[in-house]
Amino acid sequence: MTHTGPCAHCGKTFTRTRPGGPAPRYCSAACRSKAAHLRTKADGRYAARCATKQAERVPIRHACTCVVCGERFTTRTAQAKYCKPLCASRAFNSARKVDGRLKEQRTRRANKIKAYQATYGRTLAPCAACGTTVERGPNARHRRTACSNQCRSYLRFGCWPHSQIPATHPIVSTPIPADHPARAPQVKQPTIRFMAGRCPHCGDWFISDRRIGGLTDRTCSPRCSRANHRTMRRARQRIATTETVSRYEIYERDKWTCHICRKKVNRNKTVPHPKAPVLDHVIPLARGGHHERANLRTAHFLCNSLKGAQSMGEQLMLFG
Repeated sequence: MTHTGPCAHCGKTFTRTRPGGPAPRYCSAACRSKAAHLRTKADGRYAARCATKQAERVPIRHACTCVVCGERFTTRTAQAKYCKPLCASRAFNSARKVDGRLKEQRTRRANKIKAYQATYGRTLAPCAACGTTVERGPNARHRRTACSNQCRSYLRFGCWPHSQIPATHPIVSTPIPADHPARAPQVKQPTIRFMAGRCPHCGDWFISDRRIGGLTDRTCSPRCSRANHRTMRRARQRIATTETVSRYEIYERDKWTCHICRKKVNRNKTVPHPKAPVLDHVIPLARGGHHERANLRTAHFLCNSLKGAQSMGEQLMLFG
């Protein structure tokens, strides 16, 4: 049977075929659910349900009395005995005192401390230098005992230090003679603060302050210093003989000419420019060459990169 009519909720006309029964009032299940929700709101059932759920959420508080301090408090549990953790701890310790558990624990801890002190504790031993009785710690069982820094220096170096010995020390005077070098006054060597020169990596003139530059005082900048260290480290990794080399001296020796293509390099360019000057090992480090002046030549960055570790008659080029 086919039914056609408007929806009781949204008013939309719909057509539905059913085998029998009353005519449908809603066009879909969503309209039927919304209509039922509106009916529960209209007759008050929705508000009553919400009030019941809200009442169930509110926790029930029970008034109790602490058995330790007697203070009144409220809690969710009707069988609560203590108002705070401190009262619970006091009650627990009182119970341990009554049944003897606390005394047993303290005795066990004292015995453990005595056993540790008997094995690793401090002991009395004579000083190996002057004979004074001193205490030895647990970490000094395998070392010779010394009562002071002076005796410790004597045991280490075989002679007394040239510093003054305290009046309370068993040794009143030091056996070091007056003309001993240890008694000579120490002269502090003057330190050079500023350094000037030509950078061995890039060839620029510079003036540096050693208190600021630190280890980079021989080069114009930390960048040049790191580049030199990388070159030396690469040679040492190949177990090659290393020598302090100035790039600028090698470039001047070769008259800024690439030994591979026989053309001038551009001294104003830096790597990775193809015509930038670089140092090339005639006998590569990978083939057993060394990092020294006789094995270094000027080359373009591009030429050196294309050459790599290939052979170009290295032995003849060393003599040429």
